Amino acid sequence: MIRVLDPGFYTTVQDRGRFGFRDLGVPVAGVMDEGSAGVANSITGNEPDDALFEVTTTGPQLEFTRETLVAVTGATVPVQLNGSDFPMNIPFQVFRGDILSLGKISEGARSYIAVSGGIKTEPVLGSRSFSKGITPWHVLEEGDELPFGETQLLHFNTAHHWKPAGLDSCLLEAYKGPEFHLPGEEEAGLLSGQPFTVSAKISRMGYRLNETLPANSHSIITSPVMPGTVQYTPGGDLIILMKDCQTTGGYPRILQLSRQSIDVLAQKKRGDQVRFKILPE
Repeated sequence: MIRVLDPGFYTTVQDRGRFGFRDLGVPVAGVMDEGSAGVANSITGNEPDDALFEVTTTGPQLEFTRETLVAVTGATVPVQLNGSDFPMNIPFQVFRGDILSLGKISEGARSYIAVSGGIKTEPVLGSRSFSKGITPWHVLEEGDELPFGETQLLHFNTAHHWKPAGLDSCLLEAYKGPEFHLPGEEEAGLLSGQPFTVSAKISRMGYRLNETLPANSHSIITSPVMPGTVQYTPGGDLIILMKDCQTTGGYPRILQLSRQSIDVLAQKKRGDQVRFKILPE
């Protein structure tokens, strides 16, 4: 078991997501930065679909009841085991009674803690991802106890020099969405020509940008949306949907981020700037 001594600001269990239930209104959920989560699982010997901890802003304090391997990747964060500093991107051994602590993220927005064997909470609709309204859990809470699998790794790899794409890049590559044609030439030019600032209104459901386009008089019939869909609201606001987003929406879908660009945006916080690069069809 892993005992939660301090849950941190917003720590959840996530895997790659919950698929096949969008027709029932069930969000995909899953890790926000798939690249960072994938590296964490890889260097601890886990499968890509194994569940791990996603940490936002400030990390948790976790006590382990048996020996295993742990690795921390993603946003830059202080990592300590029993009060001693440990590096990121390198698996290290923990023993019974050891306490792992993550501090405040200094660069980026989300870090990942992988435990060899994966977190083994009860799956809901085929996924262990926490999702409000879908799973009994929303975020970790003090006193929670979470099971994890058997250590899979005898000879592990490291990722010393690996960094999340979102720490160095502000470029969001995107394909034209179904309603890309609705904005005029001026609005389309603004999309690819100016920087946008991440607002304070950000969550796992979506990111709203500070800068606006001219007011939008177009509306559409409620239509499917997905993580990475860029919506253009009547007021000219741009909302980029993320992993916990709804499955349908009524705002024009002018862009669709690539998977890699969702990773980039997942590492952005309030005040960071991004730019769109519209990919050819």
